[in-house]
Amino acid sequence: MKSFRPASGGIVVASAVWVVLIAMLGIVPWRLVAADATPAAPVGVAEKTVTVFPIVINSGAPMPGVSADMSKNMAELIGLFLERGGMKDIEIADAKFMPPQDADLAKAAEAFAQFVKSQKLKTEFAIFVQFFGKPGTGAVEIHLAVVDCQGKVVLTDRLDQQQLLAHGAKKVDPMLACYYTFQQLRPFWGLMDSNQQTAPEGKMAKLWAEKSGGPSKAEREAMQARLKVLKQTLKTDKIAVFVRVLGRSDPQAAATLAAMLAHDDLGRAEAVDVELPFKIKPNVNQVRILSDTAKAFQEFLRKNSPATDYALLADYGIGRSPDGKTVVGGVNLILCDRDGNWVVVTGRNSHQPDFQRIDPRSPDDCHRLIVEVMKQNLR
Repeated sequence: MKSFRPASGGIVVASAVWVVLIAMLGIVPWRLVAADATPAAPVGVAEKTVTVFPIVINSGAPMPGVSADMSKNMAELIGLFLERGGMKDIEIADAKFMPPQDADLAKAAEAFAQFVKSQKLKTEFAIFVQFFGKPGTGAVEIHLAVVDCQGKVVLTDRLDQQQLLAHGAKKVDPMLACYYTFQQLRPFWGLMDSNQQTAPEGKMAKLWAEKSGGPSKAEREAMQARLKVLKQTLKTDKIAVFVRVLGRSDPQAAATLAAMLAHDDLGRAEAVDVELPFKIKPNVNQVRILSDTAKAFQEFLRKNSPATDYALLADYGIGRSPDGKTVVGGVNLILCDRDGNWVVVTGRNSHQPDFQRIDPRSPDDCHRLIVEVMKQNLR
């Protein structure tokens, strides 16, 4: 049994996307990039097969405010990274492994190995991952073990809080923790960088696309064509501006944003004082929330066609932290033509440089971010 670390360097948070999710909506919350260049996968890695078991969060017991689907969703995300790294045959287990109470990594790995022996795996390897932390603070420790189908432990690894934060993130949220886990697995199987534009996509990518509910390839191409037209006519086009804060329309915020857009020559923006009737179902998949919001806004416009050329929805997730401070969880922008056809669908959160630079703490800060994103797309 060996413990592995990447050969050199760390990982840093950079600007654009999970490439799989970018393919779905064009521009999505964030991208993770390896700081060191890892050689291409050696011959034979594609033949390796693995089952990822649902991620254990702390002891594995239910946690207030954490969806029951979170553990399997995170396993699927690790599976997605593995697939993009070059592994073709990946299974996501339904069965949940619960490590012994207060077991250290070695004991948890051995218990997992015995558990796997009883599962009659269809794959050569199985992965156990345990995240320690709590909602709001992120992961502070990661335990990882790989066993073969015969129940032999072949890899264990552990990342403590200092190692996790050394990569540059202020907080290691579940998605980032999944990426760090993948990075620890890369040397073991000689996997490629999952962020390469040419990274392979298979059933895990299809699964994520289905869960995220994004547009088809044809629709994405149509969005690019519509955006090209808007760039040519922007100065004379009228844009109806809607703003929602925590799911409720805010006409005053819409008026402020419209004035800011017009000031920066981003269309002849006009605020709309209309309550948008739709509600978006909560989801652990942030891209699904963006997609559902985009579809709901599209449906609204098709039933209530505006007098303007375009309509823009700025949707702000603003709340309060336990200590009472204002927190902006995310900012979404949906821009459609008057018929409800998407032109730009994008979101921002704390993983992206423009969000980090503006550091929004109020609706006015969110307006500034929307203006910045509009400039990025239209100029």
